[in-house]
Amino acid sequence: MKVFIFALSLLVLAVCYFCWRWGGADVTSYSVKYSIERWQKDPTKVSVSDIDAALDKTDTMINAWPQRAEYYDLKAKVLWYRAVVAKTLTEANPFLLDAIEMHDHAILLRPQWPYSWSSRSLLKSYVGQLDDDFYLGFDAAAKYGPWEKSSNLMLLEAGLVSWGEIGSRYTSLTVQAAERAAAHDPQSVKVLLKKYGKKYPVCSQMQISPRQTKACS
Repeated sequence: MKVFIFALSLLVLAVCYFCWRWGGADVTSYSVKYSIERWQKDPTKVSVSDIDAALDKTDTMINAWPQRAEYYDLKAKVLWYRAVVAKTLTEANPFLLDAIEMHDHAILLRPQWPYSWSSRSLLKSYVGQLDDDFYLGFDAAAKYGPWEKSSNLMLLEAGLVSWGEIGSRYTSLTVQAAERAAAHDPQSVKVLLKKYGKKYPVCSQMQISPRQTKACS
């Protein structure tokens, strides 16, 4: 009986430890998400020290719960901001490549999550990696999350960045992403089309609708 009670106590302690560890990782993730929201509101106030602190938190989260795909996506987002505040493209590229690797991990763990696919394709467009994984992101994100606004906006931007290099099939998928994104947020589509100077080639192929008209006005 004493042996049984001792073994049961060890089991309870182990369960409590892992619950505490996983719970702590989730609490930490809220802190990282809050930081990202703050950076999005005012990118001019993003500091390297803030980003490095957030990266340390994401490492803690991943170490505590390495099977949680969301944590890898979060770290990729933080790495993207680290690339943004870099002084040169040469300095920024390693952070973008690390972010791509984080999305690779997330996709392996959660292959049906469109955000990971579209975000990876966008990052690959930034560094000029127009490989099979870049193109696969268009198909997978459209398949698994055609209603996801952020995913469609990232696919649209990925296509705009690489517009002259991706061929008719993927320019067509870029236009489709623009149509889906415009259904939810025509203003953001308009901003991206203006930013990359692709208003005419995209809008001329989009299906005409009130939202399309607003995005292309």
